[in-house]
Amino acid sequence: MKRFTPHFKKFILSLLLYPVLMAAAFALYAVMADAETPVAWQYVVVLLPVVPVFFAVRAFANGIGALDELQRRLQLEAVAFSLGGVVLCALTLGLLELAGFPRLNWGWLAPIAAALWGIGLGLAAWRYR
Repeated sequence: MKRFTPHFKKFILSLLLYPVLMAAAFALYAVMADAETPVAWQYVVVLLPVVPVFFAVRAFANGIGALDELQRRLQLEAVAFSLGGVVLCALTLGLLELAGFPRLNWGWLAPIAAALWGIGLGLAAWRYR
C-alpha cells in the first residue's frame, strides 16, 4: 500500500483548515462590521483564509520538487494546460462583459484552474502511457 508523503499530508491539512477559517472569518467579520471595528482589522480578518492557502501552495511546490523527472514533466504540462485554459476563459469572459454579459465572481478562478489542471494531467498521463 502506498503511503502519503509529508508534502501531501501538509497539503491536505491546509485544505481542511481553509473552510474552517473561511467560516470563522465570515462570522467574525459580521460581528466586527456591526461593532464598527476599524477597517484595517476587518481586512486582517477577511484575509485569514489566505494563510492555509499559502501553506497549501508551499506544500504543493515542495511536493513537485520531490517527484521524478517524468512526473515533473506531467505536472508541468498539466499546469501549462490549466494556465492556458484560465487565460482563454478570462479573456473570453472579459470580452463578453463588454457586450453586456453578467460579470462573474473571481472566486470561480481557483476551481476552474484546478479542474483544468486535472484534465491536463489526465491528458498528459494518457499521452505517456
